[in-house]
Amino acid sequence: MSIEQTVANFSSELRKIGRGVGIEESLDATRALKLIGISDPDLFQASIKATLIKDFDTSQTSDTIKSRSETIVRFGAQNQKVGKGIPYPDMSKKEDQFTSKDKNFQFGMYSPLGIESTQTSPKISRSDEKRWATGITRFKTEILTLEGHRFKRSNAGQINVRKTLQLELKKAAESPSVFRTLKKVSKANVVLLCDVSGSMSDSSSSIVNLCCSLKRVIPKSEIFLFSTRLVRITYYTSKYEPKELALRIPKLDLGFGGGTKIGQCLRQFRHLYGGFLTRKTTVMIFSDGWDIGDLSTLKHEMRELQKTTSRIVWINPFLDSKDYTVETQGMRTALEYVDSFISPSILTHGKTRQMS
Repeated sequence: MSIEQTVANFSSELRKIGRGVGIEESLDATRALKLIGISDPDLFQASIKATLIKDFDTSQTSDTIKSRSETIVRFGAQNQKVGKGIPYPDMSKKEDQFTSKDKNFQFGMYSPLGIESTQTSPKISRSDEKRWATGITRFKTEILTLEGHRFKRSNAGQINVRKTLQLELKKAAESPSVFRTLKKVSKANVVLLCDVSGSMSDSSSSIVNLCCSLKRVIPKSEIFLFSTRLVRITYYTSKYEPKELALRIPKLDLGFGGGTKIGQCLRQFRHLYGGFLTRKTTVMIFSDGWDIGDLSTLKHEMRELQKTTSRIVWINPFLDSKDYTVETQGMRTALEYVDSFISPSILTHGKTRQMS
């Protein structure tokens, strides 16, 4: 029996007992089993739970998985390579098993690259939240591109009839003049892309605070996370507090620990969410610039971003170090198209290194 047929049979059995197993889960299971094989029953069951059952409510399905696994392993191939896989919960569950009161949980994640990794939930403090909110509010004034509802007087604006009549009545028509107004540019349009790969694990608390603060200060902003692929989390940043969001990020299937493909993720963003990009959009990228993907793809996508947006701001956590110099090829490639290259402390404290 082929691995594809094995997965199809498992999916069919799980659907019979009410579990929602779709095509994506089946493909994940197939990729995992091709790496792991079916000779070891424990690893086989772990891979099935990690790919087909993506939550912690497995009480009803454990017996089914165990019985089917024993049968398949008994008659399956015996000479396939063994790897590892561990389950992770589904981000879309309405009733989460964890709350913001839980501390320092270890989360297991399945990656299509077959890598086992864990991530500790970052510590989020109220003081950090306030500092980030203040910093984003200050930074907003530098990236305003959209007109608001308020007006300001300007000779280059349109005639405001009501204001003109009020002015004439006030001066008893002795010095007739025309009152012209323009709408104030008081709003910003921002797209934030945050790197959550393994090399950015030390900045996880900064990423969570930045995402939540940006959404609260600039309501129309769009928030994305990326590693080897891209995920939109705009809804979650507006619904959850930073502590709760920090518990949910590890549940996303972002290929955690498998490196970063910045160019590939930018291409995915442009193809799926290109409608968010206009000449009045500011793109913010929070990343250390490590890229295991094709540099030509990164160069092309950065050039396309530069053409279609107002400004590109790159936030690099390593800039907080005085000895930091740009050495990675990915960061050097991207810098050619970046308008502002800053550290997180520029936003939180208004001071530290800024490179052009």
